[in-house]
Amino acid sequence: MFRLLFFVVFLTSTVKSCPKGSIIWQNSCYTFMSEVTGFANAENDCIQKGGHLTSIHDGFTNAWISQEASKYFHESTETNFWIGLTDLINPGNWSWTDGTLMNFNETSFNKTLNGLDCISVTMANGLWQTDDCFKTKPYVCKLSTPICPPPYLYFQPTHSCYGDPSERQFKNWTMSENYCILHGGHLASIHSHDEIVFLRSLIFFSATNFWVGSYSNDGGLTWKWSDNTPWDFKPWASGYPRYHTSECGTAYGDGLVDTKCSDSRTLVCQNKL
Repeated sequence: MFRLLFFVVFLTSTVKSCPKGSIIWQNSCYTFMSEVTGFANAENDCIQKGGHLTSIHDGFTNAWISQEASKYFHESTETNFWIGLTDLINPGNWSWTDGTLMNFNETSFNKTLNGLDCISVTMANGLWQTDDCFKTKPYVCKLSTPICPPPYLYFQPTHSCYGDPSERQFKNWTMSENYCILHGGHLASIHSHDEIVFLRSLIFFSATNFWVGSYSNDGGLTWKWSDNTPWDFKPWASGYPRYHTSECGTAYGDGLVDTKCSDSRTLVCQNKL
């Protein structure tokens, strides 16, 4: 009786942890979106829901997603759906929009076809194919683990939640940092290439650069992080820093760009767990 009660309590808490309209599979929440759209719009919608277009890392999950997609998308005239694999972020190099490793692919798809920079999955057999990113298709979102409430996304290497609780309001650097502190964190700090790749996915699909926690008090000679973590990695984009009068940093492209602290930008907060 105790085992049954424990199972019921565990199952109830697990189901409640997924947002309404999503289903759980192997400790992740998935939302199947039947409304067709292009790849970038689909990724943006998944980000707003607290996740990304789904990544897939084993054949069992690939088969399950394809099977569920056939159920949810059975009224669609499309035979394929979007997942989060693309080389739009770094042309010629395929990566998942959620920043996870590409350690599985269903068949060796042609990675070099010009203009076909996104991957869709065939519902009938689960096979992947390169596709035109502007084509409209249904899509599958994989949502962040419930420890990070929307609009935050969980990044395992730093065990932190990243997001913009201001819903893309434009603020200067000081106001942005204070806003993050008010919401339990700081502007994001960067200590590895993996973190740049993760932030790059947010930058690419939001189509703007945003404040992170880098700043200088001596005209750009030395730099610090607002969360007081060490400056132990050089995250600058190619050709930066440039201006001694620009003493705050925004994330853009392949790294950081020095920017005037008085400029108005969106922000990304990092809440460490």
